[in-house]
Amino acid sequence: MRKENLDKIKKLEQEARQRILNRGKIEFRAEPELMSALLDLAKKQKKPLGPMIRQWVKTQVEQETNRSADDKTQLDVIEQKIDKLLSKRLRA
Repeated sequence: MRKENLDKIKKLEQEARQRILNRGKIEFRAEPELMSALLDLAKKQKKPLGPMIRQWVKTQVEQETNRSADDKTQLDVIEQKIDKLLSKRLRA
């Protein structure tokens, strides 16, 4: 693909993202079985469907964000241990 086309696509993606951010609304389709289960859960928890789903999404995003940070921290620790082992080996 030519650079001009890639630049156009990137610009369109940024514009679409900004429209979503400005609107503050995401829509998705779900199978009738899933919708039924969601409605049943919302009724059981005595919560409106939208806020219940919003809380689930927020919780999942927080977990994924923390998981990424935890993974990076674990990789840093592993790299430090490897560096330490290598430096000991080089001194020996």
